[in-house]
Amino acid sequence: FDIDIDDKYIEDYDQALTHYNDDRPKGTRDPERLAFLGDAYLEFIVREYLLNHKGNFSLGEMNDLKKPLVENDGWTKVAEKIGLGEQIVTVQHDKRFENKTEDKTRILARSFEALAAVLSYDSGLNNPKEKLIDLFIKLGYLPKK
Repeated sequence: FDIDIDDKYIEDYDQALTHYNDDRPKGTRDPERLAFLGDAYLEFIVREYLLNHKGNFSLGEMNDLKKPLVENDGWTKVAEKIGLGEQIVTVQHDKRFENKTEDKTRILARSFEALAAVLSYDSGLNNPKEKLIDLFIKLGYLPKK
């Protein structure tokens, strides 16, 4: 993303890129909670971007453009294209190791959503929303203005 990470948020970025592969209750893990916020943030910025093009697209066209991107498959493809999988660490019973899990699709989507959540509130970043939209345009998921 061409961003400078503020040391104040480094632990949050670390959590966003951590996958827990153990018996912790689902929904209680920090990365999952970040993904919950990030999913809503990503869908909002994509919808807002398309809405700002209201003269160019009908409601049906906006939905058609949004749908493949805001689903897990869309976030997974974006995560793969930016090499996010290489940054994810798996924790199993408090031991960290390289991610070798079989369900990379869900993990990549969740990690990208969690990363977006941290980007959304990292006060040291200059307009993270625009950086994400520019990425989606560059990768061909959204049309240019």
